[in-house]
Amino acid sequence: MFVLLLSLLLLPLLSFAEENIDIAWTIRQYDDMAANVGDTITFNWTFVHNVYIHPSGTCDENGSRILQGGISSGATYTFTEADAGTEVVFACQIFGHCNAGQLLKVIVSSSGSGSAPVSIAPVSSAPVSIAPVSSAPVSSAPVSLASADDADIVLDWIIKPSYEDETAMVGDTIRFNWAGVHNVFIHPSGSCDQSDSLEIGQTSGTTYTFTEEDAGSDVYFACQISGHCDAGQIIKVSVAPTDIDIALDWVIRTYEDETAMVGDTIQFNWAGVHNVYIHPSGTCDGMDSIEIGQKSGAFYTFTEDDAGQDIYFACQITGHCGAGQILKVSVEPTATPAPAPSGGGGGFCFSGNTIVDVLGKGPTSISNLHIGDQVKTNNNKYDTVYSFGHHNPNQVGEFLQITTTNKSVIEMSKDHLLLVSDGRYIPASALTVGYQLVTVDHASAVINKIKTVQRKGLYAPFTMSGTIAIGDDNIIASSFVTLQENQDMVTIFNVPIISAHTMAYLFESLHRMTYHSFGNKEESYSSDGISNW
Repeated sequence: MFVLLLSLLLLPLLSFAEENIDIAWTIRQYDDMAANVGDTITFNWTFVHNVYIHPSGTCDENGSRILQGGISSGATYTFTEADAGTEVVFACQIFGHCNAGQLLKVIVSSSGSGSAPVSIAPVSSAPVSIAPVSSAPVSSAPVSLASADDADIVLDWIIKPSYEDETAMVGDTIRFNWAGVHNVFIHPSGSCDQSDSLEIGQTSGTTYTFTEEDAGSDVYFACQISGHCDAGQIIKVSVAPTDIDIALDWVIRTYEDETAMVGDTIQFNWAGVHNVYIHPSGTCDGMDSIEIGQKSGAFYTFTEDDAGQDIYFACQITGHCGAGQILKVSVEPTATPAPAPSGGGGGFCFSGNTIVDVLGKGPTSISNLHIGDQVKTNNNKYDTVYSFGHHNPNQVGEFLQITTTNKSVIEMSKDHLLLVSDGRYIPASALTVGYQLVTVDHASAVINKIKTVQRKGLYAPFTMSGTIAIGDDNIIASSFVTLQENQDMVTIFNVPIISAHTMAYLFESLHRMTYHSFGNKEESYSSDGISNW
């Protein structure tokens, strides 16, 4: 009787128990989940992801808001009373991830059925009959703490003629299940040759999680029981590089041409039935085609052999290519980057791919910018371009390509200065993933990828304010560079004296005054493209 009463009294309290929900946040299809007000959901990942709430309930980003800490693994969200009775949808906004399945719907209930009054039936005074407890031992099956749902790839590990190749990403887990006698080893040889093999497990349920060291490589798993590998028990898993340059939602539609560089990686993500082949014919003719993959996540990294070529990717499922599922990627020729200008201080410019906002023209390639044009700057107004510190449309230079979570891409020399959220102008070479750049609207543009690229065209426009807005996000950059590598301050005897941006702006005072007084729009340049002013 006491136990029954105690249970009834504790019932409302138990209903308020808060739960933690841990999500392995990867590109895959998610089942709907249920949660209560007060529960906290945590998103954990390796590789590059983020977490936003999508009020649209779909991959439509309108009205979306990022979670606290939503650009880093471990991001959390605690469901509130405002969520009760609604569906909260979480999505990754890295290009192509949501459409490839990285979207989770959570149905939120009130913080408890226990918050309502609990109706307790009158307790009978009749004696309670308690069955005798058997003294026989209780047989309990072993509890498995990991289910098949925890793994991204689950294999029935048996002897069969062959396994289809798999694709995976860093952080994905593969599980091998079997009955009978088997084991799992990694074979670096890529064959049944056991040289330098690495044991993964001897029991069913053995798992392996792909690491950064596996990125961009093929990992071969094999059974080393005598004769098993030769009979077909070996599988290849291609692990995508951590740096995906082009992520495609691979469906039946017409595609715009893409451009890439040697070393870039393209990934094809889909739901349904598709595949990916390279078509040397440049058409839907599959003659001499090369298989890239049969499963979503298939990828290809462009090589030196592709430089200067058009590479065509197509789906060979009947009718798909003819309906438009073919893509041309033009791979830029490999070029030798320009040396640092003889004027000293290294390169100080933007690539020819840079977009600026010109008054009366809108978004314009920096290669089409001229002295006298009005461009958007840090005060969200338009300032005059009075000079180009560097202007050479024909030279190839090496640039840092910075991509933000909003998918804006900007390219500049490593010493170029960019405004960050703490108000400093720091060189691009000092930036890392997670840094918050600043836009003309005083919003943050969070960096999620940095890599080195080669581009044709070197441009360094100087504006009256000493700043310029670049990229789709209108990210604020200085017109200038640091002359002390990786330093945002000018130092003398290791003592910081003045910011590199302010120093350069003061140094250019006479130049600005001359333009303001005479309005000279003609400028000549050295063979390196350095202004002769």
